[in-house]
Amino acid sequence: MKDLYNLDNYISVIKAQISNNEDLRGYQSLLASKAGVHSSYFSRVLGEQVHLTPDQAARLANFWDFNPDQIEYFIGLVHFARAATKELKQSISRQLLSIVKRNEDLTKRIEDTAKITDDGFGIYYSTWYFVAIHMLLTLKDYSNVAAVAQRLSLLPETVSFVFNTLERLSLIEKIDSENYQVKESNIHLPNQTYWSGIYHASWRHKIGEILPNNKNLEEIHFTGLNTICRKDFLKIKKRLLLALEEARQLSLESREEDLYCLTLDYFKI
Repeated sequence: MKDLYNLDNYISVIKAQISNNEDLRGYQSLLASKAGVHSSYFSRVLGEQVHLTPDQAARLANFWDFNPDQIEYFIGLVHFARAATKELKQSISRQLLSIVKRNEDLTKRIEDTAKITDDGFGIYYSTWYFVAIHMLLTLKDYSNVAAVAQRLSLLPETVSFVFNTLERLSLIEKIDSENYQVKESNIHLPNQTYWSGIYHASWRHKIGEILPNNKNLEEIHFTGLNTICRKDFLKIKKRLLLALEEARQLSLESREEDLYCLTLDYFKI
């Protein structure tokens, strides 16, 4: 369930699961059975008249095949709803927030197919054009030095050096005297590394070069500053993370036709 951590009420989770399975006749009754309660009692749960027990919540989470963090989060929501004191609710809330933070990092949401060394990361993410050249090589019209150099406005010597480096990292391979093809393309830089800041900054610098003369109306460039409360900041952050995950999945499934760049910054001034 991709949007689980955007929900802060266990009943909302159950209703979302019912909505996601609306084509399955009798799904609500099935959930009642899996939780070990009568259908009428389960209806009262959905009406927020009574609560599930943690044991019953665990049965549902296992039926949905939740991973350990998801199970802990869902049961934690039940504990929060059943808590009778402010102090207990605050304690459970901190535990839930800790689970959410563990799962906010995109590296936990993305499975890499290519594995490169720490030194390889340092080279690959040192500047924007290493990754851009690597991705361009997934397109049939950009399999050689001349084509890539022209597309990215780079010196052929620079592109040739990158080709050789990517080949050494086992990310691309030579198919004839001039042309290359990609061996591995799905790589993600862990957020908590030295090179993540270098890599993000290099693309922002590239964007700064493009923007002054950019007239492509299909592209999106947006900057907005708002004075809002921290609670709403976190809500917006969750939604952006979900959108990024969905965009990445769509990109992985999309036909390779052209190269696009998505950057995002959302931070406190």
